[in-house]
Amino acid sequence: MSLNVLTPQLKKAFDEQDYSLCLKLLPKIKVELARFNLLVPVTSSDGKKFNPEDLLVTRYILEIGALASINLKDYKGFQNYINQLKPFYKQNFKKNLKSQNQKKIMALYLLLLLSRGEIATFHIELISLPNKNLDLKEIENDLYLNYPIKIERWLMEGSYDKIWKLINDNNSSKQLKEFQIFNSDLIKAIRLEIIDCIEKTYENKKLALSNVKNLLFLNNEREVIDLINEETNWVLQNGFVYF
Repeated sequence: MSLNVLTPQLKKAFDEQDYSLCLKLLPKIKVELARFNLLVPVTSSDGKKFNPEDLLVTRYILEIGALASINLKDYKGFQNYINQLKPFYKQNFKKNLKSQNQKKIMALYLLLLLSRGEIATFHIELISLPNKNLDLKEIENDLYLNYPIKIERWLMEGSYDKIWKLINDNNSSKQLKEFQIFNSDLIKAIRLEIIDCIEKTYENKKLALSNVKNLLFLNNEREVIDLINEETNWVLQNGFVYF
């Protein structure tokens, strides 16, 4: 099938939030894009530049791939689409042709990196954002990008309570439903960071079980015991945790 047939089908599936169908259609569409050398926004071998409208269509198709992947928690697929989108985001399009999805998608990518604990890569990607046609003021004030930036800053400061409140703030999470996909992974990453801090901070190497519960933002002592067994070599004895 041609792009003229497949692309409207993809848009319809995405608008209807049928993300599985999107991922089924995309390989066929990418074959057609590759056939016309549209998957990479570079000058062709004969020196002919691409029509900007063709690049915009390809960019939109790849963005659907990224958003469909993240909604299905296909993180590997999402990463692949991010890599394919980066050259398009570096293109110097006119202001009215800038992507409406770029900041949202890059914010999701930054959240993915945070949830994996890939802080160094997070910083590299954050520094490179101005090279993707985003100025510093635009980045700092953006509704989407500001979310992972605040989480990373507070993570470095050890302000875990601020992160906890932000993640559990219904008003913040409504800004983008895809943010909620990372909540459990981010909370786990925060708890592992707190565990590391506890081991380094308390010289007597023990804490009351109730204190550990509060520090790790857990609801009850059973959850503390489960987390200790899963993630640490700590020992529980007589209401105290030894590490």
